[in-house]
Amino acid sequence: MHPYRSEVLHIDFLVVRKGEKVKLEVPVRLVGVAPGVKEGGIMEHLRHDVEIRCIPSKIPEALDLEISQMDIGDSVTVADLQVPEDIEILTDAAATIASVVPPAVIKVEEEVVEEVEEEGVVEEKAEPEVVGRGRPAEEEATEEGQ
Repeated sequence: MHPYRSEVLHIDFLVVRKGEKVKLEVPVRLVGVAPGVKEGGIMEHLRHDVEIRCIPSKIPEALDLEISQMDIGDSVTVADLQVPEDIEILTDAAATIASVVPPAVIKVEEEVVEEVEEEGVVEEKAEPEVVGRGRPAEEEATEEGQ
């Protein structure tokens, strides 16, 4: 399809012989909620599709991957996918599909804060200058009298 007009640009037709296997990519769906995510971890879904080979009548809509046992630091690979016997996975079995990683933590240097407090340095917050408002009448009177 054309990117912004409703116009067909190209169509591929594929002849499939009965009983002959085809090679294609199918999506991977993550099913469930990982306990590691509930504990504050971040789910990284790294591989969204895997390549398979099967007969056309057995092509799945998607491959489901159960993640309800994943804690922080765990990952699942293509080898963890449960597929029927008549579907052959062609993607590398060691390829990571998803992992639960710990959240990024920015550590504040406590020593620097303690040193500043010990030295007694306290920064005063400067008030912003107000633009458009004149000086108070008392200040103007004292300056004119000088």
